[in-house]
Amino acid sequence: MGAGGAAVLAITIIAMQKNVVPPTAHCRVIDPDLGIDVVAEGMRQKTLNAVLSNSFAFGGSNAVLIARRFEE
Repeated sequence: MGAGGAAVLAITIIAMQKNVVPPTAHCRVIDPDLGIDVVAEGMRQKTLNAVLSNSFAFGGSNAVLIARRFEE
């Protein structure tokens, strides 16, 4: 379980490199009153310059990792 956050960060960085936003898992019905952009229809092409990964574990252990493109 400890490596789960690192695996999610790796997948998130790959999504940034390929400029795709993965779909929201198990999202079938979207409430239009929420006013948020939920990616439910499948991957979406989007230029990503920064990404965020949230990891939550038992006992209240939480971690947030942020990565951004390196520009020379």
